[in-house]
Amino acid sequence: MNPNLQEYSHKRLNILTGEWVLVSPHRSKRPWQGQEEALTKETRLVYDKHCYLCAGNTRVNGELNPNYEDVFVFINDFSALQNQTEPFLVLEGLIEAHSEQGICKVICFSPDHSKSLADMEIVEIEKLNRSD
Repeated sequence: MNPNLQEYSHKRLNILTGEWVLVSPHRSKRPWQGQEEALTKETRLVYDKHCYLCAGNTRVNGELNPNYEDVFVFINDFSALQNQTEPFLVLEGLIEAHSEQGICKVICFSPDHSKSLADMEIVEIEKLNRSD
């Protein structure tokens, strides 16, 4: 198979529907730290020293998160799209694929590791509109 299709984000034509589908093969290299858990009433950690997203922690790429106090936005270390790829076109048998570029961002809603969007107050959620 063409090496561009194995390493770089691209869009492929679904020949059955005529729709373009985003394919991001490089994302399979990102680490997975979690598993799905049943909901519990347990107290959750406000800070997790092993979490790549918590304030002050080091992300998987080696960058240090600032000690953010509100919303923190950064470019995803394992984005679905890549910003620095060479344009390509692949026409092999049934595959028609074109390169696709862009950036994806991660939004940390709160420095409180235990909070999800559903746990936040309206005033905290409104800060998301003012973030990068």
